[in-house]
Amino acid sequence: MEEVSLKDDCSSDPCRNGASCVDLFDDYFCQCNELYQGHDCDVDVDECSLFVNNGMGCKNGGKCVNLVGDFSCDCDPEFSGRLCESSYNDCLDDEFKCGHGLCLDGHRGQVGTPMFSCICEDGWSTSDNDQTCNNDVDECQEKPCSKNPEVQCFNNPGSYTCGGCPIGYIGNGWACSDIDECSSNNGGCSRAPLVVCINTAGSNTCGPCPSGYTGDGRVCDVMNACEVNNGGCDVIATCTVNPAVGNIATCTCPNGFVGDGVGVGGCVQGDACADVCVNGQCQENQDKVEFCVCNVGWNGVHCDVNIDDCLTQPCNNGGTCIDGVGGYYCNCPNNYGGTNCEIDESGCGAYYVQDSGSFSFPAMIGQTYPSSSNCAWVVQVASGKVGRGGGVNMGGGGKWRGVYIGG
Repeated sequence: MEEVSLKDDCSSDPCRNGASCVDLFDDYFCQCNELYQGHDCDVDVDECSLFVNNGMGCKNGGKCVNLVGDFSCDCDPEFSGRLCESSYNDCLDDEFKCGHGLCLDGHRGQVGTPMFSCICEDGWSTSDNDQTCNNDVDECQEKPCSKNPEVQCFNNPGSYTCGGCPIGYIGNGWACSDIDECSSNNGGCSRAPLVVCINTAGSNTCGPCPSGYTGDGRVCDVMNACEVNNGGCDVIATCTVNPAVGNIATCTCPNGFVGDGVGVGGCVQGDACADVCVNGQCQENQDKVEFCVCNVGWNGVHCDVNIDDCLTQPCNNGGTCIDGVGGYYCNCPNNYGGTNCEIDESGCGAYYVQDSGSFSFPAMIGQTYPSSSNCAWVVQVASGKVGRGGGVNMGGGGKWRGVYIGG
């Protein structure tokens, strides 16, 4: 029998890179660590290829770089750590980093260069040289206070204030509303006589004084009648006022002219006025100036204008006024009579002063004269006129007597 001596194949230390050797029969086995492979553990393991699908490699977009017996990760500037697993937060180092604002962490673009932004509070901003919120905003540049009317703006650190509203306005300076001065005491304008108050922006103005007054609208004084439009006289007439009789204009035509001097054409040139006085008589004053004196009921330079006697509305109780020459006639409704329809004919007895017309008593159809009554009607007419009573219903045996008084 042949004797075989056993050889230790690990005695030559064949395993590389720290691998453990296991002796075998006429051979050996190397137990490699995770960084090497091969029979003698002398072949580097490519971790970048090994970890590409198992999630054990570089994180967050880091690039894997294989090394002999190792690997490294080339991280994005925003991340750090062996596997790029940690993200930088550039706001954690200082809670007051942004000053008057809130820090917002950003994504780093360069290695070692922090990246953050600031959201500023109202009234603060960043600047070209300082990204923190320590730059006061001048809000007054934007004119935040009232523009109409204009109110002054005062800038403060992180804020602003508005001045007060000007006189004539009310508000907080940011907004101002016009005060209607006319709503109180007529805005200081005259109230006797009454003058219109006109409200304006921040103030008010007064309208003109009414006709017959002079002043600025706040104070109105009675005007001399001749100061306005020559007192209503013809432009060539002389206007005068006699204070003893009031503020009444008197018009006088110059020598060589006739007329009352009132209005345009109030003075007409002529040697005599007898031919132009239609309904009047020509007279001469102490200055030898001739003028027309109109008959009753007529007016005008030549006495050719009939005066409308109904302008004063003399008829009462719904009576209709009919104009005449130098007078008028009232057409009265039922139950009323008299010159101005002022007499209630439903009563017993009356006194009439008129040249024409009629009356009846009792006024209501079907009624009879009261028994044992003594009623008197007196009718006064102009001289030459004739009065007549008729249609007398004497109920109860009464008697009738007509009484007419000539004017």
